[in-house]
Amino acid sequence: MKLPSKIDEPFLLTLLDSLPEPVVYHVPVWKESNGIKTIIDFEIIYCNEESARMTGIPIKILIGQRVTTMIASDPGVRTKLFEQIMHVYNTGDDAEVSYYNPVLKKHFHLLRKKIEDGVYTIGHKLTPEIQFRQETERQTEIANSIFDASLNGVYAMEAVRNDSNKIIDFVFIKVNKRFADLLGKSVEEIIGERYLSLFSSSIENGLFYLQCQVVYTEKLIWSCEDVTVYMTHIGGHPKRYAPGIKQDLINNKAKLFICGHSHILKVMYDDKIGCLHMNPGAAGKQGWHAIRTLLRFTIDGANIKDCEVIELGKR
Repeated sequence: MKLPSKIDEPFLLTLLDSLPEPVVYHVPVWKESNGIKTIIDFEIIYCNEESARMTGIPIKILIGQRVTTMIASDPGVRTKLFEQIMHVYNTGDDAEVSYYNPVLKKHFHLLRKKIEDGVYTIGHKLTPEIQFRQETERQTEIANSIFDASLNGVYAMEAVRNDSNKIIDFVFIKVNKRFADLLGKSVEEIIGERYLSLFSSSIENGLFYLQCQVVYTEKLIWSCEDVTVYMTHIGGHPKRYAPGIKQDLINNKAKLFICGHSHILKVMYDDKIGCLHMNPGAAGKQGWHAIRTLLRFTIDGANIKDCEVIELGKR
């Protein structure tokens, strides 16, 4: 059976063969009864190398395959594909669909278009994107469970700025139940509320400016018990501090310095400035760390003790 003239050109065939996406061309299989012709199936008369690679089926086997008996597909997939191709063939309308093939264990996104007496399909394998989204959702669920199970009140806010880009307030975008309980409100009542409406005294006591400091400087300096804690993202370590960090630690008389970025777990004491450095490693799936980690420790008065490394498994 010949390819349509729009496709059966040396240049176009070379182009289709070299595409990084799978390309397949189906033509109808007819059955005539009492002078009436009916489409009973669709048959592959062209596919490129990527189609073979993605399905794991050689081209010479793919060519001639019919949709209703297609190998590497279950009955549900075959029915769905037949209905999709039939619709495009009969209506001439383009169709964009996504589906999951349980036999191949892959997600596909397909664009179908009628060309002459057949249906041209170009596909895109969605499996890596789906897996990434599922993993992201799983990580979010884990983070939410840790967030909600915390014995401490935890919240996340978004800055509200004026026309001069100055922070004038914050909006709560996420809080855990413990935080809501401390305020005597429900989680739903707090989400979307302004920080200053709930903590009107925070300007007088300085807490509001502490929140602003984190956004403006990307660092947080506070006191826990009798320990001054200095936390930022990129800070280095006692053998190689990031520019300006060591002097900032000295100026603020920090006794505990927490940072990240490297994804390398470290706990080191800098006896030259009397400051303990902690890098918890990384708890997420993205990065070059082999094991996902957290640090847990206790601050009791001026003492930092009971430091534990918590392993969350392989990345």
